[in-house]
Amino acid sequence: MASVLPLVPTAQADLKRQTSTPEVALMRKQLEKIQRDMEVLVYTLAATRECYEPERQCHECLGGTSAPSTAEGFDDEGTDDGDSKERREFDELMDQIQTLQQQVALQTQASQQLRTENEQLQAECALLQEQQLTDTDNPEDASPASLKLTDAEVARLVQLSKDNAADLDALQQRLEEVTRERDHLRQERDTALLSAEKAWKENATLAGHTNPGQKIKYVQQLKDENNKLHQQLRDAEARLALQSKRQPLTKTPVGIANGEWNDVSSNTSEATTVASTTTLKPSKMLRKKVSNGGKSKKGPAGQGSAAASP
Repeated sequence: MASVLPLVPTAQADLKRQTSTPEVALMRKQLEKIQRDMEVLVYTLAATRECYEPERQCHECLGGTSAPSTAEGFDDEGTDDGDSKERREFDELMDQIQTLQQQVALQTQASQQLRTENEQLQAECALLQEQQLTDTDNPEDASPASLKLTDAEVARLVQLSKDNAADLDALQQRLEEVTRERDHLRQERDTALLSAEKAWKENATLAGHTNPGQKIKYVQQLKDENNKLHQQLRDAEARLALQSKRQPLTKTPVGIANGEWNDVSSNTSEATTVASTTTLKPSKMLRKKVSNGGKSKKGPAGQGSAAASP
């Protein structure tokens, strides 16, 4: 009797020390923190998957075919392959995240079960303490059978506490592995997002020449340059025609006197003055100069014939 009674407080103290350690409390806090982090990570990945969803629907609507090549020979097939690769990596990451989430849920459930068993053990310890106090107050009423049962219960509780401590260590190790794997998956997700963003930028650069606004602006610029070149060509043709018409007028006709040459020069200068002051088109200016030149030639020739007739 005296040897059994001191054993109960010792076992109870050992059980209480093993089930109420700071490591157990720290593990509970870490499990809760991991659960919150996984929820945030799943929410972020779900939002990212919603960003991929419109492109995937568009690709399925097109029958899974690649984009047509552009006029300059660019082809977006390589970009589509890169995007599909990024999508496959993203889907694999999502599957791994879901698997990890299920594992965390199982670990959380196991931790909750251990917490429930711990509470039951604490209740049993409290009951044993009450029984011990009762037996101590009335040592005559205590029977050897009840004392043996109490010893068996204490041994069972001690064994359960040891098993719980081992399970807690295993859970702690598994929690560390899940944390490292979560960090690795987070890095892979960031890398995949950066690669997808780079592929989108390259696709936009390759498809930039198909912008309707840029095409309209380029066509208008070509039209303006074409009109300018046409105007320069017309001016050059007018100057060339004017120069070709002036060259015969500079030659001295046979049989024209000095006075007749002065009349021709005066008529030519008058025609040049009229052509420069009027706002006619180049073709009309040329016709007018030719007519003036003909009159100037005909006038002196008529005078010469009149002078020769007498």
